Amino acid sequence: MNPIEKEIIEFSILKELSYNCNVPTSKNYNIDEDSYVSLFRDMVNKHFINPKRVLFNILGCVQIENKLDLVTSIGNQFIESHEGWNKIYNDLNDLNKLLDKEVKND
Repeated sequence: MNPIEKEIIEFSILKELSYNCNVPTSKNYNIDEDSYVSLFRDMVNKHFINPKRVLFNILGCVQIENKLDLVTSIGNQFIESHEGWNKIYNDLNDLNKLLDKEVKND
């Protein structure tokens, strides 16, 4: 996945967790489990997600505890900083529309 696709998927995951109380899966993004876990590791490292709510197990899987403090204030700032994306994206049904718009403009 290219950098813009990765950023959009991070945005989507954060928005799903924060606004829709939904924990999306790798299948929602048509990516393999390793890429999905890697995205969560990156979001923890960027302080978008509270590390106390994410467990990376030895099998290479990730478990998410979807609590109110899962997405940090930095993660919410990331969501809010993408005003144009917020106008397009409400839930996972809008993912392809957002990807099509941004990838074509890249």
